Amino acid sequence: MSTYHALALKTTPRFISSTEKVLTAVQLDWHAPAYTVFDSLESPRSLILDSTTSLADAERLMRKAHCRYAWVTDSHQQLLGVVALADLSSGRAIKLAKDLRLAHDDIEVFELMTAVEELPQVSQQSFLQAMIGDVAVTMQQAGTSFLTIANDEGIVGIVSALTIAEKTGESVRFAPMATSFARLVNLKHHSDAIE
Repeated sequence: MSTYHALALKTTPRFISSTEKVLTAVQLDWHAPAYTVFDSLESPRSLILDSTTSLADAERLMRKAHCRYAWVTDSHQQLLGVVALADLSSGRAIKLAKDLRLAHDDIEVFELMTAVEELPQVSQQSFLQAMIGDVAVTMQQAGTSFLTIANDEGIVGIVSALTIAEKTGESVRFAPMATSFARLVNLKHHSDAIE
């Protein structure tokens, strides 16, 4: 059995908080502290886009800043969500353009972002005691590429599956997880059939 365990998730508040910068290390393994793959909301590397930014402008800004995702805020600097660079030219973006009868480049990031309410969240306290493997298991169970970290004041940062892969060389696999012995046997039979 795995030595890692999922962290407790909680609901996401709708405001931005201040936090201290967390330094990250290079060449990590899954036993390294989780904070080493943490991206602070207040980090100079964090890219924040207004919700009305067009997909074309968002892609240009993200590529220029070498960011794989960006925070999305409203005109009052309230955190609304996260948009991934890969999502900007995904099938979902193309379908959205077709559904809205707009040119792809005229769509605003608000339409494509993942809202903070949809992002799983863990407390900063439990996160600071966790290992990267714990975070990976939590993301697997939640079926998401992002995990937000919050304290009593609100969201302080995020961990992305891409950051974990970049820092450890291991990707977070989103394979189906067994929730019972019968499901485990069924998954085993399925994986044997694939091989």
